Amino acid sequence: MRDLQNELEEMLNGFVEELLDAVSSMPEAAQPFASVKLSPEEQMQRYQEIRESPEQVAQLFRERGWESAIDYGLSMERRFKERENATVE
Repeated sequence: MRDLQNELEEMLNGFVEELLDAVSSMPEAAQPFASVKLSPEEQMQRYQEIRESPEQVAQLFRERGWESAIDYGLSMERRFKERENATVE
């Protein structure tokens, strides 16, 4: 039993070392994630792409969580309505 436990610990330590090596060798982004500000038009375009793709909608929920994804969707839908009303008038 002791040998099995030591073997398991050695395997886990090896995995941890490999993971740390992989993470430390990753290049840093030129800009922090999500730090690029999009214009309102670019935001609408990006949301339209998400809106038309069930896969992207699912990804949005996975990445942001339910509450944040729903808040984002509602906010963008309001913008769509405002935009439609402005073009009709």
